[in-house]
Amino acid sequence: MTITAPSDDIQRFYGGAQPGDIPLYSYAAASKYIGAPESTVRWWAQGRRADGYEPVIATHEGGLSFFDLLELHAVNQLRRVHGVKLSTIRDAVRYAKRELGLERPLLHEDLSTFGRDIFIGHLGEPIGLSLGGQLAIRQIVDRYLSRLDRDAGRLPVRFYPDFRGVERVEGQKPISISPLVAFGKPTLANTAVRTAVVAARVDAGEPVRTVADDYQVPVEVVESAELYERAA
Repeated sequence: MTITAPSDDIQRFYGGAQPGDIPLYSYAAASKYIGAPESTVRWWAQGRRADGYEPVIATHEGGLSFFDLLELHAVNQLRRVHGVKLSTIRDAVRYAKRELGLERPLLHEDLSTFGRDIFIGHLGEPIGLSLGGQLAIRQIVDRYLSRLDRDAGRLPVRFYPDFRGVERVEGQKPISISPLVAFGKPTLANTAVRTAVVAARVDAGEPVRTVADDYQVPVEVVESAELYERAA
């Protein structure tokens, strides 16, 4: 996947930089947003070179970007849901960058897994990355990719966090995160209303129904925002 430029207006707003690459998140925030321990997030992003462990993803100094957050989310899903070894993910990322020229392979829309191997669709052919590039046929379906929205250029622009209680909302996408909305903070999906603001109102004693009516969203969405904010 080639990371393409956003619209001219958005790019000018960010001083000519790609919004998805702007450092917006601390490790603590990223930990909360993807549902993984902060120490684990740091390990994946920074490695533990003293112990011989290289980072799984490449990050920049000054914080984590939206694209970094999505890659960390991908690692978390591959490890937790699919049971893929961290060494396998690391080797797959290296192979994809070196042999396929993919800048951020974990965000590629054709990434898929079969058993404990990672595969990516490239030039119309599925390639078994963890098998050293051997061709194989694998179904291209992963839950974490279904929680990303992409623009016309196939660039990820929105992420729907997965958390306990999300199943209460129809469509299971009540919360969204985008570098183009609320400076990357979690919001009620399709709005610019931050989940932290919603949860604060409920915690202050306002009825959930009143808050939901104010923002014109279902009660379940307000309840999910409160659950999400308390999940850290």
